[in-house]
Amino acid sequence: MYYILFLSRTNIDYLRNIIFECVNNNKALEITSKMIYCNDYYLQYIEGEEKTIRSLFDIISQDNRHNNIKIILEGAIENRKCNTPLDYKHIAPTVLNDINCSDLSDVCSLMPIKDDSEIMPFFAKLMK
Repeated sequence: MYYILFLSRTNIDYLRNIIFECVNNNKALEITSKMIYCNDYYLQYIEGEEKTIRSLFDIISQDNRHNNIKIILEGAIENRKCNTPLDYKHIAPTVLNDINCSDLSDVCSLMPIKDDSEIMPFFAKLMK
């Protein structure tokens, strides 16, 4: 199993299409994921077979709906951390303000994730 945690910038209109595609494609490819969106940024964690994840990320990287894509963390994992094709939450800017961040790119720099054991607690904190 392999995962990639990445940050991307997109607008809400594109995001609707991206979410629809994620749910359908992830099911077919046996990928599970989490996504948080706020103020034109989204943070997504994808996991599955390494070849599939790398191939999917290559496609995402070339998709013109995404801007400023940045890999935060990636690597091998023993077991899945997610259980659905896409667990998504659109969070209010006040959630980020509560932790002194203006957007999701700030969150990634102010609350650095050092390894895969910190990813799900990070998402849980922002998705509550």
